[in-house]
Amino acid sequence: MSDIFGLLGAIFSSACAMVGLPNQIFKNYKNQNCKGLSFWLAFFAFFSHSSWIGYGLSKPDIFLCISQIPGSIFMMIILIQFWMYKNRKQKKTKGLS
Repeated sequence: MSDIFGLLGAIFSSACAMVGLPNQIFKNYKNQNCKGLSFWLAFFAFFSHSSWIGYGLSKPDIFLCISQIPGSIFMMIILIQFWMYKNRKQKKTKGLS
C-alpha cells in the first residue's frame, strides 16, 4: 500500500516540476533575463531538491529520489540562466561606457 502512495506521490511531484519549471526556463530564455525571479529562491530550491535526493538515497527510497530529480535539474538550469544573463548584462553595460 505504501508503494502505491509513494508511486503516486512521485508521479505528482515530477509532474508539477515538469509543468511549471520548464515554462519559467522558456520565459527566461525568451526575455534573455531572469527579471522578477528571486535568485535566492532558485538557489535554495535547488539545494532543497538536492538534499531530498540525498535523503532518499540514504533510506533507500527510490520514489523520493526520482521525484526530486526533475526539480533539481530544472532549478540548476535556472541558476545557470541567472549566471549567463548576469554576465550578458555586465558585458552590455561595459560596452556602453
